[in-house]
Amino acid sequence: MSVLLFALAAALPTLAGDFDGDGKADQARLEPRGGAHVLVVERGAAPGKPETITLVADAAGFFIAAQPPGTYPTTCAKDVGAPCAADEPRKVELKTPALSFGTEEASLAVAVWTGERFAVTWLND
Repeated sequence: MSVLLFALAAALPTLAGDFDGDGKADQARLEPRGGAHVLVVERGAAPGKPETITLVADAAGFFIAAQPPGTYPTTCAKDVGAPCAADEPRKVELKTPALSFGTEEASLAVAVWTGERFAVTWLND
């Protein structure tokens, strides 16, 4: 059983990068938790204190990547689904690469470090 768990853990996506802009290496990874998965980031500035980004119900087709700097319209700005709420951004501007994640050919979100936590914004749904 432990060999199977190791094989499954090895197959889950991981990505190294500086996702909080502090110049230290961070590690993003998908971890099994309670019958589902969670996307976590272990910040180089806070080792041993992983930040939970989002719950992932189905890991099939899930990806983690680095989103290049640039300005991106959000899902609601593209008139996809509900219109943007008053407090919902119509675009996100990335000055440095950010952590992006989603399901291949279905969804895309970015997690941007605010100085206190990672804020998730959906770019495509």
